[in-house]
Amino acid sequence: MKRIWIDGSTPASDLRYGFGRTLAIVVDHMPPGESSLDFLLPVIGRIKTLSVFTGRCTDARALSRATKLQELDLSDTRPKYSVDFSGCPLKTLRGRPTAHYESAFRASHLATLYLDEPDESTLRLSASTVRTLYLDKVMDPAATPPDLMFPRLKRIDVRNSPDFDATFLKNSPPPIGADFIRVKEIRGLGAMCDGRELGDMYFQNCPEIHDLSKLINLRPRQAVTVGRKTPFTREFFEGVPDDLKGRWALEWMPN
Repeated sequence: MKRIWIDGSTPASDLRYGFGRTLAIVVDHMPPGESSLDFLLPVIGRIKTLSVFTGRCTDARALSRATKLQELDLSDTRPKYSVDFSGCPLKTLRGRPTAHYESAFRASHLATLYLDEPDESTLRLSASTVRTLYLDKVMDPAATPPDLMFPRLKRIDVRNSPDFDATFLKNSPPPIGADFIRVKEIRGLGAMCDGRELGDMYFQNCPEIHDLSKLINLRPRQAVTVGRKTPFTREFFEGVPDDLKGRWALEWMPN
């Protein structure tokens, strides 16, 4: 697979180079005067991976013809038009909630989702297929209501969020692993952990965790807490049953 970077001056001939190969394309800057991805049409049927890192892209309708597209990052685009992704075999998607890309969030093979500033409606679109979920800047705890269900979810990563409600994770089959990084307040872990085996758990700079006492009987494969902003005190670790102590690790590091 050939990788091509578009920096605003890439000639069209470069896009045609390597005929017959699948392509991985990174668009750092749009070509002069362009706001549409139509300039990719000469190779649109060969693109397997596409990342668009510019807000100047407002028209991604050309991607409706990307019949080999499996990995897509459109989180920096500012769409003005809806795109039909039904013909794209998407497996990995990164983006922001927008009705213009709704069919991408509903892709039948979507297994990995990176969502910036998620909302409830977008999460529900992808819930039936996603196995790995990355959430960045969850600004509204109502984005993850208790009845939200991800029946295939195996791992969740939550970052840079003021308040996250993890109650809905109890609806997914065990074992689930989780990473919480710079999440100021975490609620609902007690419901998630109640009587269930879990995957690896990782907490970094999470200063407030509700139901902390219930986590003493947490049965993860391994749980690691990192950073000075942590509620996992010496007293907490002293309360962990002896047969579970080996599953917990505490690592101090600068914030």
